Amino acid sequence: MRNMQDEKGKPLEGFVADYLVPVAVEKNGKAYWFLEGRELPVYKYAEDIGQMISVPRELLDPAGLLKTMFPAKEFQESEEGKKLLENVKFSSTDEMILLKRILIQRLEIMRNSRNNADGRRIRYYAIKKEEGILPMAGIYRENFEQDIRFVSDRGKVRFESRGWKNKVHAVNKKLCAILDIYKKCGYVTEYELLRNEPRSLVRGLEILGEIKKVELRKKRETETSAEKTAEVK
Repeated sequence: MRNMQDEKGKPLEGFVADYLVPVAVEKNGKAYWFLEGRELPVYKYAEDIGQMISVPRELLDPAGLLKTMFPAKEFQESEEGKKLLENVKFSSTDEMILLKRILIQRLEIMRNSRNNADGRRIRYYAIKKEEGILPMAGIYRENFEQDIRFVSDRGKVRFESRGWKNKVHAVNKKLCAILDIYKKCGYVTEYELLRNEPRSLVRGLEILGEIKKVELRKKRETETSAEKTAEVK
């Protein structure tokens, strides 16, 4: 939730929400929160005019997708269901919203293209400052604390920022939680972490196997019901 202010620090009132911007408004008209799974107008416009790859709306809300695909209370209260849902209970910050869209866009490119092995890798960062999905979301190593000297298993000396390491780990944990739900719902088959060495900092993900178009369970059940009705006739 946020308290929004103008350039002079005065709280904004009478903010237009819901239809134009996917946020809900508190009764006092001064506090707002993002509505999970709703489209941001700037992204939707870019998709409509072809400047951005379209993102399936159902994928923007992993928890909602899982509940739709597996509506049974038994599953949602099972150990597996509770773990999957618990892992995606993180705040929808601007940074996370952007990272989620970037992840889905990369997956959609893979699903609609015949890519080579490197084309199925999602790099978090690289030697060049602007390469990787973290810089795309405004996350740069230089914004974190000073490097600390580490010696690898092979005896190589490397320098890592503890703050940077923690940030990469936090982002990776959230993206993996999202991918675990996508796996369960049949969108992606499998993925693995990319590292230079077994104990080194994760540098990205590699998507393995087929990426399929998500068909919501309700839609499939409706189609199946229609087919059965046609057969009876």
